[in-house]
Amino acid sequence: MKEIQTPAGKILCVKVGRAYDFEIVKDSLYYYTRQSGVRVDLPQGNWQILNTASKLTEEQAKELVEKITYKKWKNYLLTSQYEEYLLESALKSFYSLMSHNVCFLENPYREYTTHNLYFSEQWQQAEENTGEWLILIEKK
Repeated sequence: MKEIQTPAGKILCVKVGRAYDFEIVKDSLYYYTRQSGVRVDLPQGNWQILNTASKLTEEQAKELVEKITYKKWKNYLLTSQYEEYLLESALKSFYSLMSHNVCFLENPYREYTTHNLYFSEQWQQAEENTGEWLILIEKK
């Protein structure tokens, strides 16, 4: 679970794999996998389920990331926000925010694993943080 500060407030990214039927009861998140039910204790706050990262819509992403110009969104993987490096959609901006916080939908080192031993440790660390993520937002 990763807690991330966004312009809109705090969000939680909870790695859920192939889960379904999400529900928050008091301070816990409950969901199901094919094998069992899972309970995850949440940090203190008033959390609401937004969506899974892979099903997040452009409209939902717009509420979570920073718009830099009329049609361009912040690239959270870069420190400098030059026009040519800005992103075309809020959704791409959100995925860059997730990657910046080591929450990957796909392992960014996948192609390097067999070519270079230097990347094997990085690949393993990234693989542990790769999968489906449930996005929760803190209600104010």
